[in-house]
Amino acid sequence: MRCNFYQLTSLQETLGLLAEYGSRAKLIAGGTDILVGIKEETTEVPECLISIGHISDLDGLKYQEGTGLTIGALTKVGELETSAQVREVYPALACAAKTIGSRQVRNLATAVGNVCNASPAADSVPVRVVRAAPVAGGSNVPARHVGRF
Repeated sequence: MRCNFYQLTSLQETLGLLAEYGSRAKLIAGGTDILVGIKEETTEVPECLISIGHISDLDGLKYQEGTGLTIGALTKVGELETSAQVREVYPALACAAKTIGSRQVRNLATAVGNVCNASPAADSVPVRVVRAAPVAGGSNVPARHVGRF
């Protein structure tokens, strides 16, 4: 099967392609699960693969007293492990991040992808459940609060 690959730099472009392809598209940032699955032929090759790795608005950790930690979609698992603020305020999350794969995987895999992939090995999920971490998503309509774990 042929796969159309897009490497985009804007959220609007990404949302447009998602609207066009629907469930036939898959997003990747780190790609540590889907690319291995495609290579090992355990994952079906999507019609459209959209890399969001160059959309700067989706990167970073932001902590605000009273509202907590916001983890951008491109934030690497390794950033959760090494962030002084995460280690201080959310030590269990930093510890969970350290258990994910090898250092090479943690420096490529995204913290949000670890949740979105719904893998039974998603080591950061239990901490987020215990903390009742809210999840927000986006589409061509305004971002919406999805709920708490």
